[in-house]
Amino acid sequence: KSIQMLMPSDRLEDFGSILERIRRGERVEHYETVRRHKDGHLVEVALTVSPIHDESGKVVGASKIASDLTAIKHEERERQRTRELVLGTLGHDLRNPLNAVTASLYYLKKHAPEPLQHVVGRMFRSCERMARMIDQLLDFTRARLGEGIPLEPRPADLREICASLVEEMETHYPNRVRLRAEGDFRGDWDGDRVSQIVSNLVTNALDHGSSTDPVDVNLAKENGAVRLDVSNSGEPIPQPMRETIFEPFRRASVEAKGKGRGLGLGLYITREIVRSHGGSIEILCRKDRTTFSVKLPARREGTKPA
Repeated sequence: KSIQMLMPSDRLEDFGSILERIRRGERVEHYETVRRHKDGHLVEVALTVSPIHDESGKVVGASKIASDLTAIKHEERERQRTRELVLGTLGHDLRNPLNAVTASLYYLKKHAPEPLQHVVGRMFRSCERMARMIDQLLDFTRARLGEGIPLEPRPADLREICASLVEEMETHYPNRVRLRAEGDFRGDWDGDRVSQIVSNLVTNALDHGSSTDPVDVNLAKENGAVRLDVSNSGEPIPQPMRETIFEPFRRASVEAKGKGRGLGLGLYITREIVRSHGGSIEILCRKDRTTFSVKLPARREGTKPA
């Protein structure tokens, strides 16, 4: 009987692609797919398929091993569901006490003696960092539950958004961020969310790039869309990390040079915001230069210029 009897109707293309690789003498290793059990139910499996050669070296058959992944996949899904539930609860329940702490700091800022003002400032910055983490947790939970990143699009100027952010970062990173933008960069976007994109990418570049060379933020027009490039010099991101860098709880480098300040959710949320705007994001590495490139349509579908 044909081995295709083990394949669901929507997985028949597996047979042709695997067979073609076997004909070429290639080995297929740990290919995850779905197969049919003898009682009819579907099973998640990992396939390893190897060509069998005769004495002359001609491929005359194939050897296949299918490992049942049902228990492993169930455990992975349960672990992910539990993590998302915990993160969502933390993100929601931490906001109220943090708001109380922030309100108290405003009082201290007005009444604390001058020698203690630097302490109050440091506490403010810590609260701001915690607030960003909570926002990331909530965004992550919404995205993973299929709700997507909520947007409130309205007319906005991307150059103004970037200029405001660069000016804000000057207080903490003097002369470390350069903006180049010539032309009209107005469109229909959620300004706060777009600012979050720029902030995440610039902060990531500052944390993982050269500690001396500036980060470049460039805006350009490209085929009716706006292109935002955030570039930094320094050691390039290894190829294996590039393939998973937009996944949650990942970092741009293994040790992040001791500067890791977040949960590893920034790039994941950035990608989800870009997607919600109908755009795209990619990473480009050339020698000692790393660039995150974002393309955003200037106008959302169905909108008209003002």
